[in-house]
Amino acid sequence: MGYWKNHLEIAAPYFPIELGGFTVDGTATAEGVFRNANSKDMAIMLRAQLLAMKLNIKHFGIGD
Repeated sequence: MGYWKNHLEIAAPYFPIELGGFTVDGTATAEGVFRNANSKDMAIMLRAQLLAMKLNIKHFGIGD
């Protein structure tokens, strides 16, 4: 997750990304998802992890 928090400009072509009913439509939304990654709400924490995972898959081909 830390990589993407610091490199969102690289992620821009990969949006929009669907995260279980929540759409990350751009870097501003992604910033908010990562900013709230340490929430006490498990769904919000999971959203950040899923976003990082989907960006890894798209950018690095991890898990293809």
